[in-house]
Amino acid sequence: MMITVMLKNTLRFFLLSIILCCASVHAEISFPLKQGAVTDQIGILSPQSFMRINDKILALEKTKGSQIAVLIIPTTAPLTLEQYANQLFNHWRLGRYKIDDGVLLLVALNDRSVRIEVGYGLEGTLTDLTTKNIINDYLLPYFKQERYEQGIEIAVDALIAKIKQEPLPAIDNTQFYIAKNPTDFRVIDIIAAIILGTCFYMWAVILFKLLKVSPLIVSILLVIILSITGYFGGFDINTCNGLQLGDEYLETNLPYWVQELLLKILPSWMSVLMIFSVFLVSSFLCLGLLGILIVIVNKWISNAKLKFSITIGLFSGVIFGLMAAIHSDSLIYGVIFASIITIIMGVLCYISECISTKLYRDSNWDNSSQDYSSYSSHSSSSSSSSSSSSDGGGGRSGGGGASGRW
Repeated sequence: MMITVMLKNTLRFFLLSIILCCASVHAEISFPLKQGAVTDQIGILSPQSFMRINDKILALEKTKGSQIAVLIIPTTAPLTLEQYANQLFNHWRLGRYKIDDGVLLLVALNDRSVRIEVGYGLEGTLTDLTTKNIINDYLLPYFKQERYEQGIEIAVDALIAKIKQEPLPAIDNTQFYIAKNPTDFRVIDIIAAIILGTCFYMWAVILFKLLKVSPLIVSILLVIILSITGYFGGFDINTCNGLQLGDEYLETNLPYWVQELLLKILPSWMSVLMIFSVFLVSSFLCLGLLGILIVIVNKWISNAKLKFSITIGLFSGVIFGLMAAIHSDSLIYGVIFASIITIIMGVLCYISECISTKLYRDSNWDNSSQDYSSYSSHSSSSSSSSSSSSDGGGGRSGGGGASGRW
C-alpha cells in the first residue's frame, strides 16, 4: 500500500514537472554546430563537391584571412530567412576579430530560399547589389534546375573572386583574438568560476605546504621556472601563448574569460597544468557531491532500498541537470530536467531493487521447498507409524546581404 501511494505521488510530480517544462519553453533557436567551412545537414552535396568547396574556402582563409561558411538546412522556421542568417552569423562569429570579414551562404532547401549574409568588413566590396547579382546570376538558375552542387560552387567562386579584390588587413598569426562574445554570461560561467577557483586554491595550498617543508629549495625552483618563462616571453599577455583549443565546440561555448585566461594570460605550461587540474578537480567535485548526497540520505532515510534509489536518482539528476543547464543556458531548464531525471532514475532503481529482492527470495523459497519435500518423503518412508503426511504452508513477501527564392 505504501509503495502504491509513493508511486502515485511520484507520477503526479513527474507530470507536473513536464507541464512546467512545457509552460516555460520560449522561442529559443538551436543553431547547428559548424562543421568546417561547409555544413550540409541535408546531404545534397556529393563528397567530391563538398571537398572542392571546402578546400577553396580554406585556401582563401589561409591566404586572405576572410572566412566563408556555407550552411544547407531544410528550413529556417520559425525564424524568417533574414533573421536566421543574421543570428547564425553572429552565433558562429564569422570573420576575424575586429575585422569582420566573414560571409555566410545560407540555403534553406524546403523553403526554396537562399541568402548571402556579409560581415561589416566586406560590405564595401560585397554590397547588397553585388550579393543580389550573385544570387540571381549563379544560384537561382542552377537551383531551379535542381543542380545545387554547381550553383553553390560557382557562387562560392564568385564570392572568393570579390573578396580577393578587397584590400583587407594582412594575416597576423601572432594576433590574439577569441571568437566568443566577451559580453555573454551564461550558466557555464558560474560552473567554470567554481572549478577554476578550486584549481587555483588547490595549487596555492600545495605551494604553501611545500614552502613550509623546504622554503629555500622551493623558492630557488620557483625563481628559476619564472625566470625561464619570462625570458621566453611567457608573461606577454598581448599575444597568444601558442596554445589552441582545436575544437569548435569549445571555441563557441567556453566562456570568453576562460579562453583569455588559458590562451593569453597564463604561460603555456601553466595553462596545460590548469587544464589537467580542471579534470582532476571536476572528478573530485563529483565524488564530493555524491558523498554529500549519501550523508544527507543516510540521515533522513532508514530503508536500505529507498536510500540507495534516492541517492542514485539525486546524483544522476544533478549531473544531467548541470549538463542541461549548460546546453540550454537556462537554470530553469536545468532544475526541471534534474527533477525529472531524479524521479525517473530513483523509481527505476527502486523497482529494480524490489524485483531483484523478490527474485532472490523466490529462488531461496524454491530451494527450501525442495529441501523440505525431500526431507518429508524421507521421514514418511522411514517412519512406519505415520500413515499420512501433513501439508505445510508458507508466506512470500517482496516494489547584411541579399536573399532569393526559386
